[in-house]
Amino acid sequence: MKKTLLLYVGLLLLFAAQVARAAPANATFIAERGVVFQLIFDGRALTQAGTQQVRLDRIAPGYHQAEFFIPTRYGRSINYRTRVFLDEGLESTFVLVTRSGYPPVLRKVSALPIPRRGAGNGPHPSYPPTLPPAPDYGNEPAYPESYPGRAYVMAPQEVAALFDAVQRQPFDDNKLPIIRTALQDVTIPADDARRFVATLAFDRNRIELAKYMYSRVADPQNFYQVYDALQYPSSIREVQQYVESFRR
Repeated sequence: MKKTLLLYVGLLLLFAAQVARAAPANATFIAERGVVFQLIFDGRALTQAGTQQVRLDRIAPGYHQAEFFIPTRYGRSINYRTRVFLDEGLESTFVLVTRSGYPPVLRKVSALPIPRRGAGNGPHPSYPPTLPPAPDYGNEPAYPESYPGRAYVMAPQEVAALFDAVQRQPFDDNKLPIIRTALQDVTIPADDARRFVATLAFDRNRIELAKYMYSRVADPQNFYQVYDALQYPSSIREVQQYVESFRR
């Protein structure tokens, strides 16, 4: 009996030691379309007023509870609760999607290795973090301009965050899935589409992404700007033929 108890205690101590050695996780929560929110994370209120972005550093990996309070123009808040999984040693980015007539959805758009910090960069921020003051939007969320007849256009700060996430990836095979997932239900200006295509190293991948981008460009009349990211005239012709067949 004593041996069994000692073995059980030993296993518990070993498990605890492994958990203690586990690499922490980071998480960033971003609201689309300029919508503001309040966040309660694992039962702890991290925001006192509305904000558009919350970043958490050095969190234990695994499942966590996230609860969002989203104000509406009618003075009432939408309450949305979900579980998120944070991978050990990765920095996960989530986008809070809010569409009229649909319940909120939290989407993971990327999970990237946490950059190592040099000695001169100082320690990691503590948890919970100190949050910047929230912009004052009142009960009326601020929305970026849209193009008539097109899907929601990503805000410039959302495009910048996505571009940074893509730039941190070393290979095309890592970049393409992130771009495809993030742009699945949204559009971006043609010039931003050109920048994403230009991040890829191989022209075959640039052609593939340029074709994918055509239906996700908010201003298709400016799609010609994407051709500047293609390296060969034959590549441009291939994408032009695709665009013509898409229009038919």
